[in-house]
Amino acid sequence: MVKMLCYIILFIIYIINVNNKYDKISFVKEDTINCIDEYRKNFIINDVPITYCDVPPKLDLSSEQYLNLICKQLSKSNCDDKYLTLLVLIDEEGLPNCITIMDTKVFNKEKGISEFDASLILEWSNKLKFVPARNGDRSVCSYYFLTAKKDSTTGEWAFPSYFK
Repeated sequence: MVKMLCYIILFIIYIINVNNKYDKISFVKEDTINCIDEYRKNFIINDVPITYCDVPPKLDLSSEQYLNLICKQLSKSNCDDKYLTLLVLIDEEGLPNCITIMDTKVFNKEKGISEFDASLILEWSNKLKFVPARNGDRSVCSYYFLTAKKDSTTGEWAFPSYFK
């Protein structure tokens, strides 16, 4: 019985610490394309992704035009990849704070996307807007993964519908 009570107290302390950490998250606006360290620091505990929100972020409908531009650029490129994933760290206002192209072949002109294509993708990704994540009545920092897929027969790229 005492052991069970100790586990319950430890669990409550853990939850309180996680909630306190969420209050302290703030992103430093940096001119970088690598935000994986910031993602790991704020959203990974024991190798498990976590969130600090009751309601997750949602891509705003006005962002569809930028997703289409990204897909058109990828379709023009000579990228051999079948998927391209973007990690977007989102601030409390629903704006991208940091974006990383999650691809080991980035900037390898023979197989991955070119530096030029990557810079356009990052430029358009910075124009995306999100309905911010919420914890209770407060907007909170969050993250979002966007994945484009290349059609193997046509070579065209598309994002699945994020607006359903």
